[in-house]
Amino acid sequence: WNCDVISAESKEDACQAMQNSGFSPDLIISDYRLKDNKNGVDAVNDIKEFLKDDQIAAIIISGDTEPARLKEVALSGYELLHKPVKPAQLRILMQKKLS
Repeated sequence: WNCDVISAESKEDACQAMQNSGFSPDLIISDYRLKDNKNGVDAVNDIKEFLKDDQIAAIIISGDTEPARLKEVALSGYELLHKPVKPAQLRILMQKKLS
C-alpha cells in the first residue's frame, strides 16, 4: 500500500524506534488490549504526547465487545475496527484518515 511502517510491541518500543530513526507517523494503528493491562487508547495518547503532535490520526483494533471498552474508544475520538479485520476495510479507513 506504499506505506512506511514501524512495528512495535509497546509504546516504549514505538517511541524508541521513532527516536532512533527520526520517523514520525501520519497514522497510528493499535490493538486495544496490550500487555500489562495497558490499552491502545492510552498508548496512542502517550505516543502523540511523545511526538508533541495531537493531530496524528489513529485506528484502534479490538475483538472486545464489552460496552465499556467500546465507549472508551468512541470517547477517545479514534476509529474502531473489530476483529477479524478485512484488509479492504482497513485500507478504506486508512485512506479516509489520511485524506
